[in-house]
Amino acid sequence: ESTEPETFNNFINKQNIQSKKRRRRAGSSRFKRAVQINSTTTSWSTQIVSSVKTLMHISTRFSLMFYSSGFLGLVFGLTSALLTKHLAFDKSSLSLEISLLLLTAYASYMFAELFHLSGIMSILVCGLTMSHYTHENLSQVGRQSITVIFRTIAFLAETCVFVYLGLGIFEYQHAFHPKLIFWTIVLTLVGRAAHVFPLSFLMNCFRSKNHRITFSMQLIMWFAGLREQKNIISSI
Repeated sequence: ESTEPETFNNFINKQNIQSKKRRRRAGSSRFKRAVQINSTTTSWSTQIVSSVKTLMHISTRFSLMFYSSGFLGLVFGLTSALLTKHLAFDKSSLSLEISLLLLTAYASYMFAELFHLSGIMSILVCGLTMSHYTHENLSQVGRQSITVIFRTIAFLAETCVFVYLGLGIFEYQHAFHPKLIFWTIVLTLVGRAAHVFPLSFLMNCFRSKNHRITFSMQLIMWFAGLREQKNIISSI
């Protein structure tokens, strides 16, 4: 009779110990889950913060390079305008006049690349500035000559690019992907249409009837977007 209460007490104690162990295991598993959830949330927040920092860094670097390159091209363009304004060019100095324009445009590109900026952006702004200011300071013979020279250079450069692309088909082994080609054409046309037609409509709202962009001209500008695929192929 004396052993029955002891056996019952031992049984109760064992049950209490096992229940305490189960509660501890459950508590530890919940704690581990909470730590995992917290670490996952922390990792996601860290990734978001790092992505935002990366985006801000890229935006800052792009803006700095964009405006710095444009400013450098503007400086060279205005310099050429001042030189052609204060220098008296005549028929005998036609070669000097043309050389000044060519070297100024090339210098803007060279200095931009020297300072690790965008040479294309620099020479673009320089060309726009020179066409607006420097072109008016040239002699009549110089204007005609420089127009013919630049058109010839542009035509030859464009021809060389197309010839290079044509010869590249036979020079290298290519893996053609019809889906990639199809979607490239479709997305290029969609992207062109997304900004050609709306911007043309906005510009026509502020223009007179004689100077509006007609629908046929808009179609030509839209279809000219296929030329952009040449840049994609060249980059590949």
